[in-house]
Amino acid sequence: MKLYGYTKSSESVEEVVELTFQCQPSELREIAKFLQDMADGIENDGENFGHGHAKDYCDNWPENSAEIIVYKPAL
Repeated sequence: MKLYGYTKSSESVEEVVELTFQCQPSELREIAKFLQDMADGIENDGENFGHGHAKDYCDNWPENSAEIIVYKPAL
């Protein structure tokens, strides 16, 4: 597994070694559901799965919140 991200001041994606969530339990549950559904999509949709954005998937994604994006790993 690799994690990538931007900082508020960066303009390019960097590989990160740690990911920290600061959120409410309800938000963690929504993130967990999103990640589960993305895993199912990767398994079930095969080559048709590209990527998914949490803000597009989660109904209550906070405005101006950090984004979570899942990409299918390269084979």
